[in-house]
Amino acid sequence: MAKALNIYVDEMVLYPFGFVLKINTLIYEKEWKQYLVLIFGPLSFFFSYSIIEILKYYDCLSLYAYSYASKANLSILVVNLLPIYPLDGEKILENIFSHFFDELKTRYFRLIISFITLILAIYMMFSLGNLISFVFLMIILIKELFVIKKEYILYLIKRVNMKFYVKQRIVKKDVIYRFYDNYKFNGKYFEKENEIIQRIIKKEKKLKKECLD
Repeated sequence: MAKALNIYVDEMVLYPFGFVLKINTLIYEKEWKQYLVLIFGPLSFFFSYSIIEILKYYDCLSLYAYSYASKANLSILVVNLLPIYPLDGEKILENIFSHFFDELKTRYFRLIISFITLILAIYMMFSLGNLISFVFLMIILIKELFVIKKEYILYLIKRVNMKFYVKQRIVKKDVIYRFYDNYKFNGKYFEKENEIIQRIIKKEKKLKKECLD
């Protein structure tokens, strides 16, 4: 789907819970494109399910292999739909949140929801044989907690030269909403989004230097 929409795929990485495509520019794409790419992640379950069934039909799989493959495939689907960063389920929920919360708050909410979901899902992941995935995801979340502000500033720096937002939004503070062209009234005129971003970045000089380095 990413290739069909001319979205550059940086790399494919194998995690304990399956393959993950790294698409660094996805967050800057139009909303409908993001949803299509994210939805097709879980939908790949049906593609792999068809292959497993075909192999079974032609007696290419033993009963044990078929049972293991089916369980593993279902496990990947269920885990991928959980609202845990960086899984597709979380990214879909994150895009919904971004309409109600500014970008920085959205990023903090995704971590809070991810931690809570991961803790609540430990029994389910254990029963599906995905305890390794639990540990791996926990490490990712802890790491994300330490770089969240830096990644936010990096996002703003890259966003300055990208314009594709058709909806406009008036903000009262120096914040940015993901799927909008943001404006702020300063008492005399409406400041454009780039002015808001420059002011946010200026307050975080140290982080800006780290991002540019």
